[in-house]
Amino acid sequence: MAPYSYERLDPSSSSIRILTLLPGKSYENIRCELREERLDSNPKYEALSYVWGNPANSRVVMLHRCIHRVTSNLESALRHLRLPDRNRYLWIDAL
Repeated sequence: MAPYSYERLDPSSSSIRILTLLPGKSYENIRCELREERLDSNPKYEALSYVWGNPANSRVVMLHRCIHRVTSNLESALRHLRLPDRNRYLWIDAL
């Protein structure tokens, strides 16, 4: 399975990326999607800022059905924030 790759945001576009954290049980793999949202559209999201941790200590999440490596701190935060029955929308300072 190929790793996920994305294009840089245009700095003049006033856009951010919102992560959709898909529902799941605590023991299931983390699955999520990213979408670009213009700030002037007033997107709904929660902000997550965390201690990045050692990049060598990484975990795998599924991002658009592709492998994406994140720090173990972020994977742990996503696992605790995930809802069992509905999507959760997050802006994350480093993903």
